Amino acid sequence: MHPLFAFEQLQENTPHTQIYAISLDYRLDEAGTKHYNQLLGALSEKGLIFKTKVRPLKRTLLSFKLDKKSCVFPASLNALVTNDPTIEHQSLVSGKTIDHVSLRIFTSPNRPVIKSISELNNKRVAILNGLNPDFLLKGINAQIEITSNEEVPLKMLAHKRLDAIIGHMPDVFLAADELGFSKPNFEKTVALFKDENISIVCHQTQENQKFINQFNDLLSTLKHNGELLKILGPHATIAP
Repeated sequence: MHPLFAFEQLQENTPHTQIYAISLDYRLDEAGTKHYNQLLGALSEKGLIFKTKVRPLKRTLLSFKLDKKSCVFPASLNALVTNDPTIEHQSLVSGKTIDHVSLRIFTSPNRPVIKSISELNNKRVAILNGLNPDFLLKGINAQIEITSNEEVPLKMLAHKRLDAIIGHMPDVFLAADELGFSKPNFEKTVALFKDENISIVCHQTQENQKFINQFNDLLSTLKHNGELLKILGPHATIAP
């Protein structure tokens, strides 16, 4: 069965956990073909029972915030609170870390790396829709281009219509691979978020705690047998 639909064929009256999944062009999509889709499929095949709704970032976070019995994936507690401080007052529980994601400043392969955020002053900078430039670039006078995915800013960077991209690692590298572009540069010591622990985050309920416990056990199995690394691909940084 297709990884996406393996966990969508539940009957309406079947007890399940509702997961609101963030659409990511190169990691999770409605077609069910990307790395995180495959991970959900593997967890479903091992007995984890849930339904998913794949939506853009803002819609996903709003649905999760309003549905007090639901979960959101992929996510981190820190990123959720940073994006919407009101979430900090909700009772949430997170699963064990799947992989690490960093928010980096990328430049063209033939241009110097950005060594500090202040170097973005007076630069043309792309940032994904859903991220908060007022928070991430507070005090920086940059010309901001809001983009819907990583493909557009990579093309703009290649045509010298941008000076830098603020984007996630490994997503930007995955996009470059798919486009056949050389991988952009970034300074390893500079990150707006570094090694963010990505997992599933749920509202704290008794049923969701049982779900998280099962999720953690199955994830540990995938890590130990090497299946998780195969699923997430060569650019992923797997958490120990």
